[in-house]
Amino acid sequence: MQPARTFDYESERYVLGAIILDPSRISAVREILEPSDFSNFNGEVFARAIDVNKSGFDTDIGTLLVSLRESILDQPEGGWARFLAGLLENGPSGANTAWHCEEILALAKKRQAMLAVDSMQSALGDASLHPMESLGELTKIWNEANLSDLVASGGPIPNFESDADKVLEIVMGRAEPEFRLPTGLVDLDDMIGGGIGRGTLTIVAADSSRGKTSLALQIARIAADAGTVLYVTVEMSRIELLKRLLSGEANVNFGWIHSGHIPESYRDLLAERLEDLKALPFRVPDQRAPTVEEIAAWCRKLSDQGDLSMVVVDYLGILQVSRGQEKTYSREQQVHHMASSLKRLAAELQVPVIALSQVNEQGRLRESRGVYHDADYVLMIDLDPKAIPDQSGFVQAKIIVDKGRNSGQGAVDVWWEPSRVRFKSRTAEPSYIEWNP
Repeated sequence: MQPARTFDYESERYVLGAIILDPSRISAVREILEPSDFSNFNGEVFARAIDVNKSGFDTDIGTLLVSLRESILDQPEGGWARFLAGLLENGPSGANTAWHCEEILALAKKRQAMLAVDSMQSALGDASLHPMESLGELTKIWNEANLSDLVASGGPIPNFESDADKVLEIVMGRAEPEFRLPTGLVDLDDMIGGGIGRGTLTIVAADSSRGKTSLALQIARIAADAGTVLYVTVEMSRIELLKRLLSGEANVNFGWIHSGHIPESYRDLLAERLEDLKALPFRVPDQRAPTVEEIAAWCRKLSDQGDLSMVVVDYLGILQVSRGQEKTYSREQQVHHMASSLKRLAAELQVPVIALSQVNEQGRLRESRGVYHDADYVLMIDLDPKAIPDQSGFVQAKIIVDKGRNSGQGAVDVWWEPSRVRFKSRTAEPSYIEWNP
């Protein structure tokens, strides 16, 4: 079982980093959070930042270091200078500071409730107290912990009245439809409600050599028409990905492109299509295994530029374990943490995130059952890579919607075209695909 989160270290580091980079943000953060809402060292840094700000100084690293000399805490590993520099590693631009503050506050309230429950249990187990005294003690604990605020924070709990007009606009056809990312496979899009929604995590799963990368790349190609696609992989180089895209773009045999044995009559066509692909906003980091925190930093940087449209992680199993998890978490817990972090990243930035995953011998997601629960969509590919194509060059395959929030589930029949390393619809192709995030 995944351990319950008591602190959101990633959000804490983001908020503190944003304050260091832009000291003007501390006033807004102080309206939401207290130092006690943070974990040990992060809370000390925030407390010092408040003191520095009250004294009229900026919360830069140098000023904070001077203030932290007075800290009664033992220094973190590597010292305070290294600790503060580490807060800037993941690109905390500040654009999503409020979102991360709410994440920190939610866990702080959860910890507060847990402590209050422990105190109540102790009061109930105190045999020296009269029953009425126990009741009084429980009431005191409840009031001091302000648990009533946790149960009903933010004023009255809304009913449907405030949202009925919005739904009516949708029902009457007056509202703009929700934009969804098409997969380019008509029947699959129909089954999942028109495409992949914003702020969602989609898991594409299959055994090796079953088309996971091809499907993700096809969807990413559509997303690239509207904005930047971040494609994270150590499985393939940028050249290999570009060759695959070029095969589909020019409708030319992938084997020719891959081997370099290209008929003369196709060379000019491929050169033209390659020029088109050069202009696509694909971002593919160098082939190395990043942590999920590094991926988040890349995403936030692109999002701050205003044009991030999709993220692909090919695949979950290649990600590095976050610092501090190597010994404390099992491999299943580590992968679950990665998936949970990607899910939160998708929600934070409101972009679709697709992560590829291997399956085990039983055909289920490898390494973590928690990945399935975190995902909004789970697409399983059923394809025999050794199947012989028919006269048209196609192999029958299925894409199984194993899970879909607010969408259908079932199997969709598709064609696999090995000569172009791509999937195609069994029904009519869409005449034009537009994705506008």
